Amino acid sequence: MRRGVLILSMALMLLSVPLYPQIYESVGVAPVKYEQAESNYIKGLESDVHNLRMCCAYFLGELKSQKAMIPLMRMFRNEKDDAKLVAAWSLLKIGDPRGVYLVKSGLDAKECNNIKCMLHFLYMDYCLRNNGRIDRD
Repeated sequence: MRRGVLILSMALMLLSVPLYPQIYESVGVAPVKYEQAESNYIKGLESDVHNLRMCCAYFLGELKSQKAMIPLMRMFRNEKDDAKLVAAWSLLKIGDPRGVYLVKSGLDAKECNNIKCMLHFLYMDYCLRNNGRIDRD
């Protein structure tokens, strides 16, 4: 049931108004105000609704929002498994060195579980996309 609600909420977010200005410029409509969308998503990170927090974190990563670095880092440290992965993905998508370091330091955790394995794959993907190689340091 929870997975269905998550999929439905993400689908609704994806089907909502696109945030890419090229679409609006091609049809002669003014572009969406990125600052407003960004601030709404940042406020959504403070919500009590778990799926809303996850969707907002995802879209802040898509927007590559520098303003969302601190809230996403807080989310990465404090949230449970699935939200931690979404926050890590967004931090790596933004590409700020602070967020990348935080995700990399999350790989040094003592426990070995599925989340650590997924963090490892996300970090390897980031390294391959940005450096062309995997950093082992």
